[in-house]
Amino acid sequence: MSSTYSTNLAIELIGTGDQSGAWGTTTNNNLGTLLEQAISGYVTQAITDGADTVLTMTPGLSATARNIFIECTGVLTAARNLVVPANKKLYFIYNNTSGGYAVTVKVSGQTGVLVVNGSKVILVCNGTDVVNATSYLATTSILPVSSGGTGVATLTGVAYGNGASAFTAATGAQIVSAIGATAVTNATNATSATTATNLAGGTANQIAYQTGVGATGFLTAPSVVGSYLGWNGSALTWSTISTTTPNAATFNDSGSGDASGISFNGAAARTISYNTVGAPSITGTNASGTWNISISGNAATATSATSATSAASASTAGSVTNSVTFNNAGSGDASGTTFNGGAPKTISYNTVGAPSTTGTNASGTWNISISGNAATATSATNATNAANLVTSNFSIIESGGKLVFKYGSTVIASMDSSGNITSAANITAYGTP
Repeated sequence: MSSTYSTNLAIELIGTGDQSGAWGTTTNNNLGTLLEQAISGYVTQAITDGADTVLTMTPGLSATARNIFIECTGVLTAARNLVVPANKKLYFIYNNTSGGYAVTVKVSGQTGVLVVNGSKVILVCNGTDVVNATSYLATTSILPVSSGGTGVATLTGVAYGNGASAFTAATGAQIVSAIGATAVTNATNATSATTATNLAGGTANQIAYQTGVGATGFLTAPSVVGSYLGWNGSALTWSTISTTTPNAATFNDSGSGDASGISFNGAAARTISYNTVGAPSITGTNASGTWNISISGNAATATSATSATSAASASTAGSVTNSVTFNNAGSGDASGTTFNGGAPKTISYNTVGAPSTTGTNASGTWNISISGNAATATSATNATNAANLVTSNFSIIESGGKLVFKYGSTVIASMDSSGNITSAANITAYGTP
């Protein structure tokens, strides 16, 4: 049976019955070299400048990666990587390189931990990558300055240290002394200030702005209400918004107004009507063409239509099952009758309160003119001037200066202008007519 090796430290494990008479050498190497490296080994490792430094864990043999403490040395011109194997193991790392650059300790392809120049850290490989072995430094006392602490438990204000004694809250003079009086009063580059209570050179109601490279100016706000700050193309200037309009717009629903296309800016009074905006009135003035509109309701139940000039197509108007008959003989439904298709109706001059063409229903005095000639009238109830009088059997006509009396076509008597009557038969005086 051949030897095997432990998972993390790669220590040789002698197979049963192997290395008879020679196992002491292997055991001494395991205990005196490999375990000693893993427990207390301290090694220096030069970090390659320009490439990663890769450590391996050689099974059964001495290896830098097995040592618990690795001091990194060498001259660096940039930050570099120390790549360790993925074996689970504790590391103390000291970045003692020259050049001031960090060294990142990691497993190949992973993120690792950055160790700044000059620092000593405790790291552990968890089998995947190298991480910090601790996140808390347990102590029961205040860490002194000499050990990298502040020398105080709490501190209010800006910490101030002199490199030897415990930190204190800095005074104004110490701050000025530390950063310089010029830097306090004039910050060349300030990207963020949570609170700025005063700008040198400014007064109340002023706005600070950059007037040029390294130069700051102030704009004083005017006292005029409605002022605003604007850019005129070359400088910031104050302007005033007018709060009054010298002329107004009047809205008129009668159709009288200014023509379409006018502008209103307050310089002149304007009257606006439906003509101005190209709209019809509420009674339809200006409306023309075809309107693609919907009318609510149902045409089948409409009882009144003031004016309908054309209906090319009515898709829903109910159904009229009865009709209207117009009669000029005077026989018809009485005035006030309603027609909605529910029953047939007959309409005559009686229905609408009119006389017939022959005068039926006419009464009163008519202020009318009658055309034609009374000389040819065949019937008149009262006639003040007529050349002939004709009844059904008798007629009286003027002929030869006489009035001639006829029965049918036979002359039966005549009377001259002196009153002499000549009769074709006997004349009875003082008798009963």
